[in-house]
Amino acid sequence: MKMAEIAAVMVIFIVIGAMVCYYELESFSARKIVSRRTVSGVVQGTHIWSGEILIVDHVEVPQGATLIIEPGTIVMFKHYRGYKEPWKRLGVNVVGGVLKAIGTPEKQIWFTSDADEPINGDWAMIRIVDDSDYSIFKYCIVECALQGINIWHSSPTISHSIVRWCNWEGIYMESYSAPLIECCMIYENGYNGIACEQHNNPIIRFNTIYRSGTNGIHFQTSEGTVQYNVIYENAAHGVDVMSRGSIIVEHNIFRDNHPDIGRDDVSEIVSNNNNTSGEGAISYNYNNRKMFDLGYIPGDPIKDKYPYVYPDEDETRRVVKKIGKGLGLTWSVAWDGTHVWTIDMPRRIIYQLDPETGNVIKSIPYPGSWPWGMCFDGKNFWITDFGDRKVYEVDPNTGAMISSFDNPEGITAKGITWDGTYLYIKVWASPNIYKVDKQGNLIEKINADGGGGIAWDGQHFWIPLGAKIGKFDRNGKQVGVIYAASEGTWDLEWDGQYLWACQRTNENWRDAKIFKIEILDDQVALS
Repeated sequence: MKMAEIAAVMVIFIVIGAMVCYYELESFSARKIVSRRTVSGVVQGTHIWSGEILIVDHVEVPQGATLIIEPGTIVMFKHYRGYKEPWKRLGVNVVGGVLKAIGTPEKQIWFTSDADEPINGDWAMIRIVDDSDYSIFKYCIVECALQGINIWHSSPTISHSIVRWCNWEGIYMESYSAPLIECCMIYENGYNGIACEQHNNPIIRFNTIYRSGTNGIHFQTSEGTVQYNVIYENAAHGVDVMSRGSIIVEHNIFRDNHPDIGRDDVSEIVSNNNNTSGEGAISYNYNNRKMFDLGYIPGDPIKDKYPYVYPDEDETRRVVKKIGKGLGLTWSVAWDGTHVWTIDMPRRIIYQLDPETGNVIKSIPYPGSWPWGMCFDGKNFWITDFGDRKVYEVDPNTGAMISSFDNPEGITAKGITWDGTYLYIKVWASPNIYKVDKQGNLIEKINADGGGGIAWDGQHFWIPLGAKIGKFDRNGKQVGVIYAASEGTWDLEWDGQYLWACQRTNENWRDAKIFKIEILDDQVALS
């Protein structure tokens, strides 16, 4: 970028972003609550929150309802830090309704934990589903959630707000969302500051995004515009795009990212006109207020207090082995009768592992864009591609694609298993299993809860159910359950005696993520 262009960018930053003062850190003791109004349940009609709100159970804003949160309101969520009752980690779910949280520079709206000493992951998230472009967050502070603002098939406006100290993303979107995100401070979130996965097209401008555990802004199978932001000190890329994404990245200031901009070989950066000297900042007309300071970025292997990995043994199952240390983010697992196989999703590499030592025996390339579930039919692999919405038959010796077919009915799938005759594809975000032949012809649709991986043990399916793993008969009826071994069960496989589970733990850790699990009692936690 030429010096004249840099100067022009900085003028725009000052004029557009600045509205009175450069943001400052302001600490105060807002946790001294005198009285709180407790809320829970379904919002009817138009409902207004003000003052101090304590959420004691999930809140839903359905179609036809509007929740208005007035300036200066403090919304606290009753915190939960266990793993057996994940529904106690609370949130606000806007499902077809409207949420208008509009504060002022002097009276920001706060979403936080009710704990005396809050930590990341104390509550779930604010989830916006099928909301079009009506919901608004302006002059808000969102902190200490699993994920700050979660957007599905919606296009809210998020502006002049702070999102920090969340386990996963500060702001996450999926499935044809196109929000406007502007003039925000998004920092110290465990994964990406902002993530756009599966066919989105956001506008992201005039934000300051820094010290994310992974990328500042992440695009996957999405488009979007990233302009006039300051992006710095993120543990991975400042901005990255992968899995057939296409983005415009221009007039941003980058500093000390690793590196500033990245893409894979199937994605495109349409424009790349940025200032990588690291000079400049954006001024805002609101302060970076804090009731407390978390003191670390979520995912810190020493300081983080959140339980990403659960006890190795409880009343339902025992973890007898963990392998895959050092392989990074592996989301797939398969068994060939002798060896365990997995896939490094970001690098698209298939690994054959020794099931006892976890040593890599060999590695081969994966031919698609975004591998997820995998299984072995006795000869070849069958792999569901989350981004391409296809199933690929892959040669285990070379990684070459042998055949492929489109997912039935255009579904997005995360799991696949084989019963000796047919393939079963587990749909993402809906309770369906598609039974197909090797040509992709639909034989049967089975209704079964859960979303993600799937395994067949010869008589039953095993499917992730959040903090549990469910056991289902051929008709989709749940007949048993065990507790998961860590946060995030991605894929499953049965080796004839044990259940192998590909676990997330923490996405940024390079720990052993493939767990060999002995089933102890799949009835005790069924209720």
